[in-house]
Amino acid sequence: MKIRRRPFRCRCHPSPPSVIVPLSPATLEGYGLVSYSWMYPIERSLRTLKQYVRNKARPEGSITEAYVMNESSIFCSRYLRGIETRFTRDERNDDTIVEDEVIGDFEIFKLKVQPLGASSVRVISQEEKQLFHWYILNNANEISEFRE
Repeated sequence: MKIRRRPFRCRCHPSPPSVIVPLSPATLEGYGLVSYSWMYPIERSLRTLKQYVRNKARPEGSITEAYVMNESSIFCSRYLRGIETRFTRDERNDDTIVEDEVIGDFEIFKLKVQPLGASSVRVISQEEKQLFHWYILNNANEISEFRE
């Protein structure tokens, strides 16, 4: 990518206490106007919050109340049994194993887990691997007959 040497024109003049961060021409070329490179997710969340407003004279109270209610209902719905929520229903491409197809009788592999947040790959050390093996061998109910 060829970097053009052209002057950067500031579209909004900062007030005196602001700090101006210099931007490279490559950054400007890659994103266009910098303010638009991050705006879309925030605009979507603001739209959702604006939909909560019922009292236009005091919108912040409506937004706060609806946000807290939404967060608490999501938190509580993760622990409901027997009620289908968006967290407990099957996924669109359901790949769960049915009737001990491959996994055998170990209960630990039958748990349906839904991780939170971004995934990350981490290589475990030999000591951690030995600790995991020790924990499984000492705490799995399925192999208790072999321990004695």
